[in-house]
Amino acid sequence: MSKKTTLYFFAGFLVAAVIIPFLRAAGVPGFDAALTTIFGPDNTLGSIVVIVLLVALVAGIYLYSKKQRVTK
Repeated sequence: MSKKTTLYFFAGFLVAAVIIPFLRAAGVPGFDAALTTIFGPDNTLGSIVVIVLLVALVAGIYLYSKKQRVTK
């Protein structure tokens, strides 16, 4: 395992273990609360927009990782 991979692992662990609970304790709303605030509850258009954004995000991550595997 390279140093970069190890650094990413510990950074992700640090965010999950320390920063996210701190933000919740400080009163920062989570992702689900922010989406409900933006689109309102039971909004069909909001659900469609969220699905499109999530598909675009997953596709972007997949294409980026595929590109990284090809260049190595």
